[in-house]
Amino acid sequence: MITLLQHAGLDKASVESLSETLNSVRELEDQARQQAQASGVTQADVGGMAMGLTSRILTILQLLYKNNLADYRMCISRCVQHARVERKSTKRKFKGATLRDALQQHAPGAGWSVEWHLWCMNPAVAFGDLAHATRSIVLTSGTLAPLDSFASELGASFDVRLEAPHVVDMARQVWVGAVGVTPRGEPLTINFRSTDQLATQVRGMPVWCVCACVTK
Repeated sequence: MITLLQHAGLDKASVESLSETLNSVRELEDQARQQAQASGVTQADVGGMAMGLTSRILTILQLLYKNNLADYRMCISRCVQHARVERKSTKRKFKGATLRDALQQHAPGAGWSVEWHLWCMNPAVAFGDLAHATRSIVLTSGTLAPLDSFASELGASFDVRLEAPHVVDMARQVWVGAVGVTPRGEPLTINFRSTDQLATQVRGMPVWCVCACVTK
């Protein structure tokens, strides 16, 4: 992984240099924005999307080079990239066919897409900097238990802990079931193939019917 990054010009020294350059560009952008507001003249800028993407990439690489190499995996994926087709034009041009068929068989520009990923397999990598930079962190949730394994995953001790019992009567206040059909008796199937069907588009109706019958 390191060899590939170095070959691409993204070694540790280059990443630090690029990070400093990004900070300088941000300062220049802020100054230019203030001058534009004072003068009323619009100036061209780098753009928030480009700045945000560059910042995220550099943050990942900085964490990777901070003795966290064993926690990262490099992955290259190859999948079919379908061209985007508007739903109205698809129905008009491909009458009788589903949207999926139109995308796969008739849409221009479809082909293979290759993507490069850097996956962090350890949440403690990102949480470590946050824990060292703050005085205290409060985490609350109903699904954190067991707390020992949760603390181990984040690489923190959490000296102060509070774990309360369930406040819900599981026998009287909880019902678990599955709704397989709509109020009209149609199968409630929600997947990519059924996205252009009316029953799927009004899938909120069964939820509304259940809520109307349940007492407060």
